[in-house]
Amino acid sequence: MAAIHLARRVRVERWLCGLALLVVVAPVGMWLFNGSRHLSPPATAGTRAIHKVLFLSIDTLRADAVSALNPVAPPTPSLDSLASDSLVFTRAYSPAPWTLPSFVSMMTGVAPQVHGVKTPRQRIPESLMTLAERMRESGYITAAIGHNPWLRPEHGMSRGFEGYDICPRDEYGGSLGSRLLARLFPGRLKPTLTTPEITRFADDWLHEHAHDDFFLWLHYFKPHGPYEPPEAYRPRENPPAGMGYRFGGAPAIRMGSVVIPPPQRLWVRELYEGEVRFVDDNVGELTAEMKRLGIYDETLIVFASDHGEEFWEHGSFEHGHTLYEELIRVPFFIKLPGEGLKLRDDRRVSTGSIYATVLGLCGIKDDPRWLSYGPLTPRFRGGLLNDDPVLSASPLYYEDREAWIQGSTKCIHSRVTDRMQIFDLTRDPNEERDLSMTSPEKTRKAFDDLASLREADDALREHYRIRGEYPAAIDPEVLEQLRSLGYVH
Repeated sequence: MAAIHLARRVRVERWLCGLALLVVVAPVGMWLFNGSRHLSPPATAGTRAIHKVLFLSIDTLRADAVSALNPVAPPTPSLDSLASDSLVFTRAYSPAPWTLPSFVSMMTGVAPQVHGVKTPRQRIPESLMTLAERMRESGYITAAIGHNPWLRPEHGMSRGFEGYDICPRDEYGGSLGSRLLARLFPGRLKPTLTTPEITRFADDWLHEHAHDDFFLWLHYFKPHGPYEPPEAYRPRENPPAGMGYRFGGAPAIRMGSVVIPPPQRLWVRELYEGEVRFVDDNVGELTAEMKRLGIYDETLIVFASDHGEEFWEHGSFEHGHTLYEELIRVPFFIKLPGEGLKLRDDRRVSTGSIYATVLGLCGIKDDPRWLSYGPLTPRFRGGLLNDDPVLSASPLYYEDREAWIQGSTKCIHSRVTDRMQIFDLTRDPNEERDLSMTSPEKTRKAFDDLASLREADDALREHYRIRGEYPAAIDPEVLEQLRSLGYVH
């Protein structure tokens, strides 16, 4: 069946749901309810500096898995091509080592210690405006397409989006009507989207809105585990004994019930790299379609990952458990419309700056004093960036930690044990020599810096009147799904 436009698909699905509910005597009117917050009237198109914005994100993508950043990585020609058209930040960091707090920071410009969304049971405080809300308020059509179990409306991630098609979704609920629809229209109301489906739906959406001013967020879930690349992207050699072409053992590895020996670890990494090459080809299809539509050159494209992935560099696997480089060092490119800045910048920056940078480039006013991550716009105007600390925090597993990087010094503080680790990333990029053990002076300075950072966090929380936690109303079925993925215990 030929692909249909995403917006039309969603309208048809909602109509079908209403029909099914009517069959079981449920009011059709409830399916016409739109829970979006009211936003200000749109600005005129003539006041916008940039008319089209694509935020392209790929889940679980390490910086060194992209050949534009690591010449010995398996080739990623599509991302490399995008990099050649972009300002490439070669030392970019994510605000957190797992999806939810990382994207909340990217969408609000404040650190996890400020917004407080550090567990699966929390949501974005209402006092924080999201990037999508600001863009919609300024007159852009806003939409999101993709897949990740964390990016749910219950967490506030859909705020500001007129169309929000981030799966897995349960927008039709577990009602008798939705179960009836599943039988009547198998495959139509899919709870998930594959990598090619995400690409196809994005292409359809861009076709429909090629002449509009828009902000589109497109999120690919792969190479997130379980790793199961299509046959054409599998390693050429046969799997080692006890392994296959699929690997999804993260929960068992975290609990210590499964130990993967070194030869099998290399195979796991190769499966991951196959997933990376697969999503890279899909990015190539997307950008090729944008060029066919004549909108690639005029679109601001911001590309980043939410976090990296560990392959036993520090004795463990997957993500969400530490703040070491393999988990928070990510690719980050910004392609301006037209013949914009095309170079590499080695200064350490955070993807948390996406909020302020997109607003600044689009000519939308904001006050950087009330952000944890300032705008990168000075770099696009020939200036230099401030040497502010780069912040990352809030692992999902084990002890809560916070990290900051200034210059070549990286500090990681464990909040429960009060342990401080200090690394010189220039001399020790693999974080193997903790300087806190041999340098009391550096350790004292690190604790002084931590006190200053906490004062800044407290000031931001007071400004936004963020007090306590903001619980998310997560459906028990969703919690069970997250539990099956090893995210919730």
